[in-house]
Amino acid sequence: MSVLNDMKKIERRSDIPSFLARHGLNRRLCEVGVRFGFNLQALASTKPELLIGVDHYRVTDDPGQQDTGMSQNKLDGIYKVVFERFMLDPSVKIFRGQSNIIAKVFPLFFFDYVYIDADHTEEGAYADMCSWWPRVRQGGILAGHDYIDADSRVGTEFGVINAVKRFLKDLKIPVEFLHSTKEGYCSWMIMRIDGE
Repeated sequence: MSVLNDMKKIERRSDIPSFLARHGLNRRLCEVGVRFGFNLQALASTKPELLIGVDHYRVTDDPGQQDTGMSQNKLDGIYKVVFERFMLDPSVKIFRGQSNIIAKVFPLFFFDYVYIDADHTEEGAYADMCSWWPRVRQGGILAGHDYIDADSRVGTEFGVINAVKRFLKDLKIPVEFLHSTKEGYCSWMIMRIDGE
């Protein structure tokens, strides 16, 4: 379990790409909730065979999906910048759409690592975890951002901590396979050890 022990030493999200590369968990990566693409760029630095970015880039009536209050024009502009940044990298594919629908495009046990930074409500985060967990291979990692007790800029209560607790309980995943970073806006990581 040296990978798990090493995972438990990660203190910042910025340490995750080197951890993934060091342990060969960088072949197929995915980020759900790309927004500006900064974390996607960090994941690209690991030189994956395939890196998937997923974001709907849409104004919706759901405050969990629209936690910044940005206009559609602003979101379209952000998408354009992100798309152009990665368009010449054949290993990076950007999917614009709903997380749960795009997850079904990929086979079971496909990804080494999936990072969720999308809907921060308890229900939304839990739904994303349930959609993407089956796509993570045995020995791979499902992770995400904003493992904090806070509200978004527009007042949406973050429910990521409760979603992670519920996910662990419902799937009977021992808590020792969970790790969170030690920074202001923490990331959470769950190592998949089952063979389902």
